[in-house]
Amino acid sequence: VGGEQTCYLFMKTLIYEIQNISNLDYVDGDVDLLGSNYTDFLQDKVGVKYGIILTCANQQNIREIIIEAAKLNMMDRGEYTFLNFELYNNATIPSKPWYNSDDTRANNELARRGYQAVYTFMPIRETNFDKIEEQAQRGSIYLDSLYDSMMMYLQALNRSLNEDESGNFMSNQTLLGCKVAHQMMGRTFLGKSGQQMVMNCNGQRTAQYALLNVNSSGEYEIVGIYS
Repeated sequence: VGGEQTCYLFMKTLIYEIQNISNLDYVDGDVDLLGSNYTDFLQDKVGVKYGIILTCANQQNIREIIIEAAKLNMMDRGEYTFLNFELYNNATIPSKPWYNSDDTRANNELARRGYQAVYTFMPIRETNFDKIEEQAQRGSIYLDSLYDSMMMYLQALNRSLNEDESGNFMSNQTLLGCKVAHQMMGRTFLGKSGQQMVMNCNGQRTAQYALLNVNSSGEYEIVGIYS
């Protein structure tokens, strides 16, 4: 497990759930904190002890991990399952995460072959590859969600305030939290990313995630959608 604070928060939650599964052993680590490298971690920590590898980091680091795993022939016989979690798509060519114009042809081929053995989860909005490629600055699901939540809360707060006959908000109002929360249920809101943010009747935000795999043409293909 490696990467940024968003990955730390995400993987910490995932590991907490894994700990509750009986008869399932796991090891986690950040190569930077361990003073190691991807090759040594895959050989010494993973080795033949573990068959499922979960990764979360920025796209450049994931590509390096996949290249090193391919060099170790970890992709060839189906002995390992690689599940990658990307919270936003920041590949230079969003539909071809394996390609790097600054790298060698050999490494690009290793990455392409390796990505075909990796399954990647990411928010469904990050699979609009043409739109993502046009963005000057890629986003963060946590920052975008924080913005969306704050805007939805402010709208609910606005709807909860009583107005006088002139249409002005009345002063000295007492607001009940349950009333504000109720105003957020069953609502839709155009989020920062341009996607509709939907709150169901229970006040839970609905979200969709895509499971992707690089196909034989070298491009991401959606193989599953989860809500």
